[in-house]
Amino acid sequence: MQEELPDFDPVVWRQMVAEQAIQRVIGDYGRGVDERDFERIRSCFHSDATITYGDEPTRTREEGIAWLERVTPALFALSHYFGPAIVRLSDDGHTAVCQTWCINVLQHHRGGAGEESQVALGLLYDDVFRHRDGQWLIAERRNHTEWSLAIEGNTRLPLPGAKARSA
Repeated sequence: MQEELPDFDPVVWRQMVAEQAIQRVIGDYGRGVDERDFERIRSCFHSDATITYGDEPTRTREEGIAWLERVTPALFALSHYFGPAIVRLSDDGHTAVCQTWCINVLQHHRGGAGEESQVALGLLYDDVFRHRDGQWLIAERRNHTEWSLAIEGNTRLPLPGAKARSA
């Protein structure tokens, strides 16, 4: 006996489509920061969005991106690893409140004495997404550092005077 498929539910469909689009924006944001692709980061936010990183003041989209442009050159590398977004869609389907956990690994440049510095951060992103002009984009972003862990040693950073490896 063949089991009947459930009827199409437009509410469930709308939730699934929103979650997929939101997850893609979150991934694009992380990749944009990791690659210092500030246009990619900009494309994740509505033009009137606000951004609050930790204890930093709330900034406009452009101020937030300018802040990232100032602070990321101090890092040798950074990597964002996002978990699945937990999305609550509004009844009208145009706003979504979203929480996403992230592990962010930061690798600092070697200091003059050759010391290494690497840290892993547990971040929680609290976002409000809005659906406008056919796109889900971030309207409000807040993130909080929930934990941090210093990591000893860093094999990715070349030793002073080391030759680059050939492929």
